[in-house]
Amino acid sequence: MHQNYNLNYKPAPIDKTVLYKVEANDALKRARELHFHGNKVEATREWNSATRNFDRAQWIAAAQLTHEWNWHSRAIIAMASAKYWDDLDIRFPLAFERSINSVSINSNVQPHLLFAIARQESAFELQAVSRAGAVGLLQIMPQTAKSTAMSLNIPYKNSRQLFEIEKNLLIGSSYLKSLLKRYDNNRILALASYNAGPERVSTWLSRSGGKLTFDLWIELIPFRETRNYVKSVLMYSAIYSHKTGSQKRMLEPYEIELLL
Repeated sequence: MHQNYNLNYKPAPIDKTVLYKVEANDALKRARELHFHGNKVEATREWNSATRNFDRAQWIAAAQLTHEWNWHSRAIIAMASAKYWDDLDIRFPLAFERSINSVSINSNVQPHLLFAIARQESAFELQAVSRAGAVGLLQIMPQTAKSTAMSLNIPYKNSRQLFEIEKNLLIGSSYLKSLLKRYDNNRILALASYNAGPERVSTWLSRSGGKLTFDLWIELIPFRETRNYVKSVLMYSAIYSHKTGSQKRMLEPYEIELLL
């Protein structure tokens, strides 16, 4: 965890004949146009219709195409459907890089962590809305957005603004920064709080009583979603650290050594 790591990067093999056939698919053409015009609901419907019976080569071709269209959520899904895990450019794109780097400077949250959360939360889908009601790139709950904006004097009118990338990143990174500050920059606890809420994390910490190693504490998180969330974001953060050239450890020594 606190040592350097190597990533096995290998671009997916593209069959040009298959690529051209997939690109010529009428439903996929419609999906492309709808995506470019911002109609994500209809675009996704056409995408699902086009890809329903795809084989592995077709999924890889679809991943390449949607990556070129900057429709990153579909590219990520397509590569997962192909079960091809080593193409890190498609699976972990540096989407919205300028915006993320800018808000990282202002909020003092490392960009590779913001990339990782956006990848896990929405797969870089700006119009994403969860079943629980979380909105946008960093999947912020409207009430959390409202309270965060109020406490930090961030101009905020209503939850529709969370579909705007700059506003979503500003509020989401500010909230994450408050969690990191609360837990002395321990990302394990901050990420668990981001997903499940600080009140639940306080309860879990009270139960563990400062007697558990970090890995055991994670494994004993009662919610499977939160347990997997913490693991995934930490791993994604390490990948994005590598991609952005910062080469940070997956966990810092103080995060590993602290009993929770």
